[in-house]
Amino acid sequence: MKREISILLLILLLACKREEVPVTLMMEFSTVKPTTIEATVCRAHLAGPASLDTTGYVYRWDFESDGIWDTKYSAVPWIRKSFTQAGDRTVKVEAITANGILLTASAQLKVVQGFSAPVPDFTFTPDSGNFRTVFTFNANLTRDAQESTSLLTYSWDFNNDQKFEVVTKGNPVATHSFSTNGVFKVNLLVTDTSKLWARITKEVLVNRLDSLIVPAWKVTPEYPSDLDTLRMDASGSSYTGMPGTSFIYSWKKPRGAWTEPSADPVLTWPRPANGAYLMSLRVYGPDNLYNEKYFEVVVARANKKPTARIDRNIRFGNILSVFQFSAWASSDPENVPSEMQARWDFDGDGAWDTPYSYEKNVQRVYSVPGIYTVKVEIMDEGGLKDVASTTINVSANTNPTSQIEDIRDNQVYGIVQIGKQWWMGENLKWDMRNTSFGNYFPSWCFNDNPAICNVTGRLYYAATVATDYTGEIETRNLCPRGFHIPTMDDWLELFQEVGRETAGTSLAYGGTSDFNILLGGFAAYHHYGEYTEFEPDSLYKVAYFLTAPIVANARVIQYRRNESTVQLRDVTTEGYYSVRCVKDK
Repeated sequence: MKREISILLLILLLACKREEVPVTLMMEFSTVKPTTIEATVCRAHLAGPASLDTTGYVYRWDFESDGIWDTKYSAVPWIRKSFTQAGDRTVKVEAITANGILLTASAQLKVVQGFSAPVPDFTFTPDSGNFRTVFTFNANLTRDAQESTSLLTYSWDFNNDQKFEVVTKGNPVATHSFSTNGVFKVNLLVTDTSKLWARITKEVLVNRLDSLIVPAWKVTPEYPSDLDTLRMDASGSSYTGMPGTSFIYSWKKPRGAWTEPSADPVLTWPRPANGAYLMSLRVYGPDNLYNEKYFEVVVARANKKPTARIDRNIRFGNILSVFQFSAWASSDPENVPSEMQARWDFDGDGAWDTPYSYEKNVQRVYSVPGIYTVKVEIMDEGGLKDVASTTINVSANTNPTSQIEDIRDNQVYGIVQIGKQWWMGENLKWDMRNTSFGNYFPSWCFNDNPAICNVTGRLYYAATVATDYTGEIETRNLCPRGFHIPTMDDWLELFQEVGRETAGTSLAYGGTSDFNILLGGFAAYHHYGEYTEFEPDSLYKVAYFLTAPIVANARVIQYRRNESTVQLRDVTTEGYYSVRCVKDK
């Protein structure tokens, strides 16, 4: 704008001082007879001496010959112009330099009427529907540069088969229903009176949704927890204007697939994890059309029941033994052990002997012999409870007793003093992990039943014990630290203390020694020609205790149930036998 003002002021100042210069301005057009549908290039030329410098000129144009310039000054000597109306035109151009040289030129131009194809466009309502929906297609957005849209012909192809189902002149509206669901390409061909035409294609989604179906659901319980079974009931669904309509139902859980459609409106979901779930319900009505809705189910985390556990130091003792019990191994999903309370019933009579307490270690001496069921009840902060129990055996004896812990597996054993010796009060349970001896397991639970091991201890393969557990150094000792497999001298000292002729009675379960022989049975491999049989035998009937050292044969101490004596016997090393450890001297 500032540049134009400067140029105009310069023109006014120099208007009276124009000098004739040997320079002329001419004009030419890119086409002699331009039409109303194409652009024309109007170009200005300066002619003069060879020394003429045209770079300082600027130009402006008047296309209507109305004395009003249609463009601003520009250094570009040409312009592209489209004439929308036919007729004769006088085009004028003006060129001016900064020093006031002003030139004009004009030329006649005949603009003839041009013809172009229509520009089709259409909308449709609704934007989607099912095969019962009547879609309305409206092409009133179509335009034609030369003639009224009332003169146009509209041809509709609804199935993209190049066949026009509806052809109308001057009427841009058509209706159509589709016979099935899918995505359909709809073609509109618009033709003008000059037979010029153009086509446009749009896609229409035809689905199976029926908005008249109103899905409804009810979730029970209303505020579920992860301990509940959710019951989702869609029987309240309805069809607008058609009460009593029968429905088919399908459900979809998050990240799951739709269930098989069924007439049963109920879906159950047992104990879902806590969290928020976006469920989907699809209800099918007449003609297999459906409507679907989404709803959220929020499952809260419930206070779950704790799991009580009771650990004891020894299983066998007497009226002087100190029995120790712990419930610290109890667990709960919501509370750590220190947040839970425990109470105890020491004799299994159903009456709690202690109040609830956060302390979970207790001990007790039983003055009356017997077999006791000890119970602990654990209560979490939400008031939920669980009970665990264990059984102990209390004899009427007064032998000194104590306990040891095997650091290899944290197994606790009761020990009893008989004479000058300290013996384990039950059979060894250590699960030997060395499986390098042939194809045989170095230790075994009778009938592969771990519950039997808990009662009578494990059985040990004699050949493995002889090879891998010499007892010469602590790390190669089968027994816990400070104990060893008894030698024949150890056994003879024990028999001398309890009486050789009545050793069976004294050492038996419930006997006066508190040794408590446990009848673990035995097992051995027997060879019959080319065949080998593995034969377990005599569980709860006999005990075979290994004696060190083990050489060509295994020497065992044998006790049979209800016998008053014990026997010394040689057995095959290809067998499994009990181990009772004695303390090192």
